[in-house]
Amino acid sequence: MKQNRYLTKLQDLFRDKQLRSTAVLGLVLASLIILIVPVFIFQRSLKDSLELHKQKYLELIAISKDYIQLKGRTETAEKKQSPAAKAGITNIFNDIFTSLGIKGKVKSITGISNRQLPGNITEESAEIYIEKVTMNEMINIFYKIETSHVILSVKKASIKKSFEKPELLDLKITLALFNLPHKEQQ
Repeated sequence: MKQNRYLTKLQDLFRDKQLRSTAVLGLVLASLIILIVPVFIFQRSLKDSLELHKQKYLELIAISKDYIQLKGRTETAEKKQSPAAKAGITNIFNDIFTSLGIKGKVKSITGISNRQLPGNITEESAEIYIEKVTMNEMINIFYKIETSHVILSVKKASIKKSFEKPELLDLKITLALFNLPHKEQQ
């Protein structure tokens, strides 16, 4: 009975031209609202997802840059490894100081030790005492160590002013030579 009453009211609405256009407009607006609200919700979730993916992308770019930098360092270290490294740490130091022309300023090379590191890498270390070098000579020493054709690492360095001439320096450097296993041995 109630259904018939609602049905007759609807029929009366559609018979009246002005009420019919208002009802059609109301139905169109209701259907648009029903369609548009989910679209806005979906758009919002897509924006959030896009922001999340942008953050992940930026993190991956940073990791990629770190990887490329570390790969470059590893390749540089592998290129530095040469048969001359088998000559020993004292010979390499002598070559460095002779090329700089300060071999006479080297007072002692002591504390030579060897140890085995993981990955079949050997570390040979020594302590070098150099007297009365200028600031420029000291910089050249560290530059030669860094750009050496073998893998050298400064483990410790102490710099003191010379007693005789304050503009000259006394250096005590602990260096390590790393010998990597050759690829044929791996």
